[in-house]
Amino acid sequence: MLTWRRYGKKIIFLKVAALLIIRIFFVTGLGCAEPFVDGVSLSDRRHLRAHLLGNSDIGKSRLKDGLALIPLSRPEESNADIKILIKAKINEILGNPHSKALTINRLNQLKEHFDKLSPGQKNTFTRTFWETISYAAGIHMRHEKLVPQDTTRPSILIAAVSNALDLVVTFTRAPDGKLEISNIEQMDAGGKSINVAKGLSKFGAKVKIMGFKGHGEKGEEFIKFLDNYGLDADFLETGADTRVSLFFISKEGDFEIRYRSPGEAISHREVFGFFDHFFEFLKDAETGQFLITGGRIPFGADYSIFLRVIREAEKRGLNVIFDFSDTLTQKDMKSILKAHPYLIKPDLEEFAKITGRDESELRGNYGLIAQEAQKLAKDYNIEIVLVSMDKDGAILVKDDLVLLAAPPKIKPLSTVGAGDALITGLVYKLNSGASIEEALYFAVAAGTATCLKPGIKIADLEEVDRLFGQVTVKRYDTEEKLSRFLGRNKIDSAL
Repeated sequence: MLTWRRYGKKIIFLKVAALLIIRIFFVTGLGCAEPFVDGVSLSDRRHLRAHLLGNSDIGKSRLKDGLALIPLSRPEESNADIKILIKAKINEILGNPHSKALTINRLNQLKEHFDKLSPGQKNTFTRTFWETISYAAGIHMRHEKLVPQDTTRPSILIAAVSNALDLVVTFTRAPDGKLEISNIEQMDAGGKSINVAKGLSKFGAKVKIMGFKGHGEKGEEFIKFLDNYGLDADFLETGADTRVSLFFISKEGDFEIRYRSPGEAISHREVFGFFDHFFEFLKDAETGQFLITGGRIPFGADYSIFLRVIREAEKRGLNVIFDFSDTLTQKDMKSILKAHPYLIKPDLEEFAKITGRDESELRGNYGLIAQEAQKLAKDYNIEIVLVSMDKDGAILVKDDLVLLAAPPKIKPLSTVGAGDALITGLVYKLNSGASIEEALYFAVAAGTATCLKPGIKIADLEEVDRLFGQVTVKRYDTEEKLSRFLGRNKIDSAL
């Protein structure tokens, strides 16, 4: 009894300690000595989620309006399996059997469904496709062909306010009209300003870029994609998730359908933090440098974020390039014009909204477009107005000069990013000291070359150079020529 009193408690303590040591050793040997959440290690939670959502009735339960989370794919899962999942998800949302053949009509039905969703449901829609595809093997990173930087020219500054992760799924069409998914390998950082930054870097320009980035895994993916372009980038992290833009594109160029989510809302505090970041970003800026901004307004902010960017940049003597988005209202657009950016680039739809004209009235009527552009430039004290007109090219107005640029006739494989490429080419050449006319030649060649590439990839410099000589630019710079031109509305007569 005395022995037990003296040693019994110590023996129990040593047994418990030994059991704990064995347990720790065993868990560590299995590679699980890490934080646990809900009884599962952090590294294994993705696989647990894939198991639950893929193999249980609970996991297949729907959200509102026919949306459901697709299981996250395991890294070893083949691209063929991912294609099956994408097809199944499209059919599931449409209420069809998972194996039902896809057609253009069904993809259009999916777009109609998407357009009716609430902002939050749109985010879930695009995020679901992203999460499914992003874990497929071997599709994370592309190596871009970059031209060596021209260090003799000043950096081009970019304020990227609304950014995204872009995902492209390409389809091929069989003779019977059925669609098959042919490629899911195009993933990249996206957004208007981001696309311009990537294109400028590919052309060899020095680029300094700042803006918002989402938090978490997708925010890190966004930065990894940007690192692929060698950009001098400094992004402010927000509490919002990174928005996803999904593109369904025909490999033959027959169709392209865009599903752009609005993203999660950023807070007022994050907007204020953006401006503190922006002021620091402009600290070493010099008079005459180009600053590019524009695109969508981040969810949770308003158009005033662009007003302040433009005004602060112009205080420092920068030439501000503003690229519009069709998500801006006419009131937003006119308020932005009152901040007097150096150059604006609306497409024809946006130009119609700004001017209050009907787009059908403007299309093909070059004289009317030029007149309205001249009026905008004069009323809002804007140096250059560049209107992109899709396959018809572009019209540039500067003072009493009107330039009409026509691209070579091509069959586009995708028009995604063509307008961004137009801005990219123009600013690249202007920053290199080229004339406005030469810059427009190059800009239209860049937009055209980008249309010849499937998906979301801006053309390489050598591809643009090959098309440069095939662009036609007509110059109207005398009173006689200009008056004749402004009175014409036929495409052939103008060219």
